[in-house]
Amino acid sequence: MKRKRNAHPKRTSPRERSSQTTWIRPVCISCVIGVGVWLLILMIAAFAMTKIDSPQMLVTPVSILSVVLGAFFAGFACAKMIRERGFLWGLLCGGILCVVLLAANVIVYADGFGVIWLIKVACILLASTIGGMLGVNSRRKIRK
Repeated sequence: MKRKRNAHPKRTSPRERSSQTTWIRPVCISCVIGVGVWLLILMIAAFAMTKIDSPQMLVTPVSILSVVLGAFFAGFACAKMIRERGFLWGLLCGGILCVVLLAANVIVYADGFGVIWLIKVACILLASTIGGMLGVNSRRKIRK
């Protein structure tokens, strides 16, 4: 006797669907946090550099420092929200911030790649990965 094949594909329950996409929201939120920290540090540094009349050679290190700190906080926030695989989530957030940085470079300078770009990418990925690992291993806030 032949068995009837199920004509309908297996349907997933809402709980299964939500567990499959639980990483999208934390990654988006943490990348927004990272870009926010990045821009906030850039604005503070730009204001400080105009007040003290700093030399032009400080612009590149300050921009690298600001994007690295933004990437660190993005990786930290993402791993803190997801609570697993901090290396992976930090690296993903760092990659997204690299794409944002590349888009900004293309818009402003009409070119994207160079030695400084490679240094920034390496620093961003390293900082976001470290942030992800620290975010996973940080203690949770105890609520009373």
